[in-house]
Amino acid sequence: MKKTFLFFVCILCILFVSWCSSQRSYSTTNSSDKNLSGVVVSGSQIILTGYSLEIVALHSGSSSCWSVIDGKVYNFTDWVGKHPGGERAILKICGKDGSMMFHEKHGAGKRMEDIFAQYLIGELK
Repeated sequence: MKKTFLFFVCILCILFVSWCSSQRSYSTTNSSDKNLSGVVVSGSQIILTGYSLEIVALHSGSSSCWSVIDGKVYNFTDWVGKHPGGERAILKICGKDGSMMFHEKHGAGKRMEDIFAQYLIGELK
């Protein structure tokens, strides 16, 4: 009797969780982030179309450091403490398009592309 009751309760819990999951809806009309993140919701799929400078600007410190370099958006948060030139150097490009500053210091090269690949999160829209 107890096993049957527990089985029944488990089935009800599973059905309830499934129902709750199916009732979720994602809104793309929230005025606080409308057209900023470049997220398009299509049914149950979330598609990233790009980041705006407004979103990048929200990540302008050592606890969250995003930057744009040559139209690509990077999350350098984990790199801040590892930067060979020190934290201060990389913090100058957090939250903005750092292309010019980056190229003045580093130029271009395969080595930088390899390092940056792991920090790439999207493209600027």
